[in-house]
Amino acid sequence: MRYVVFLCLGRVVDWARCIVLIGVRKYIKLPVPISVDSEVLVAEKSLGWLSLAEGVVFDCDGVLVDSRESYGRAVVESVRFIFNRLGIRDYSPLVDQGQVDDLKATGHFNNSVDIARILLLLGFLGLPEKEERLLGEAIRAARSEGQDREPSRILESVASRVQLGGVEVRPPSVASVLSRMRVKEPGYVAFRRSLEETLRGLAIERGLGSDYSAYAEFIGETGSYGVGLAETVFSDIYYGPLVSEFKGSGPYFNLGGGLYTKETRSIREETLRRLSEIYGAEKLAVVTGRNRRLAMLTIGGLYKHFNDRASVFIADEIMGGAPPTIQKPSPYGIIKSASDMGVPTLIYVGDSAEDIAMAQNASEFGIRTLFVGVTGLTHNPSRARNMFASLGADVIVESVDSLPFIIEEAKKSAA
Repeated sequence: MRYVVFLCLGRVVDWARCIVLIGVRKYIKLPVPISVDSEVLVAEKSLGWLSLAEGVVFDCDGVLVDSRESYGRAVVESVRFIFNRLGIRDYSPLVDQGQVDDLKATGHFNNSVDIARILLLLGFLGLPEKEERLLGEAIRAARSEGQDREPSRILESVASRVQLGGVEVRPPSVASVLSRMRVKEPGYVAFRRSLEETLRGLAIERGLGSDYSAYAEFIGETGSYGVGLAETVFSDIYYGPLVSEFKGSGPYFNLGGGLYTKETRSIREETLRRLSEIYGAEKLAVVTGRNRRLAMLTIGGLYKHFNDRASVFIADEIMGGAPPTIQKPSPYGIIKSASDMGVPTLIYVGDSAEDIAMAQNASEFGIRTLFVGVTGLTHNPSRARNMFASLGADVIVESVDSLPFIIEEAKKSAA
């Protein structure tokens, strides 16, 4: 059980320190300026290291950009759209935020399309057996009649054969699925393989292996825009009319103007100016799973504060031929950025389990990486705070705008 205890320590300085215990981990609580208005927790063991950092690398979503109403919403809307076309109206247990948070807490779901796809697969397992069989038969029938493979036509063909109105979806919990997994090797690929095998195993136990396989093929793989249903629906919801510029074709579904328009900047320009004064103009960078053009749509003019050469846009790297294994939590992005900046010790600012795992993996490769976990733009800041503490975050903040203050205090403490 986690617990929090505050032990205030009186000191003859211009700020008071409090020791905060989260579980068994000890953090120093720093009172921050009123203008920042956020909680700052610094691991007692990390205060000295923070003073030695020579640069700062930022994630994009949840740090520089508030994407709760874009990526987060696109997950829910993708499930809603597909299930509604199949006649299913009661899908709320499937998109429960706890389910999403449990997936993200594994550190292997940096891509929101992956989340939508797994939720859709869980949705099949949450249908009554009769409806699972009917859906499997409808998908096979649509395929056997040589229907066009375009996602919109396949979905309409399946929907014309089966309507599951009145059906309640009661999917297995993510926690129960994860408890059944047996991951034999570390890393993203092994984890995802084990998860897929576990989901298929649940269907086989019920004698529904072939129906599940037909449905999984119907939903498609991540990264298969224009072929895979989940990827196509999600992308059309997120990008809207701009999808052809990013995916090379589409849209296949008319699903609005694009949820990317809901994104807002979540860092003050003054914060970046102050960090540039501390480290120098070439020691701030971005490492994100996004592609560059998409990131620029929201970051815009703030990008002038970052070292472009040291910034890594992982989606672009993969499009350029790099293997998918460079995705978070691989330390690839941090190592490349640190190398280009020429720094052995840096701070990485992120908002998820895969971000802290990436930072810790980079440290194992010789780049001492202090991790700052930002909770304020997550759906459940309290849960994120506890998760970061349990994983050993060096700093936990509500707002990224606290960062200059933290670094200045760390340098004062080390002086």
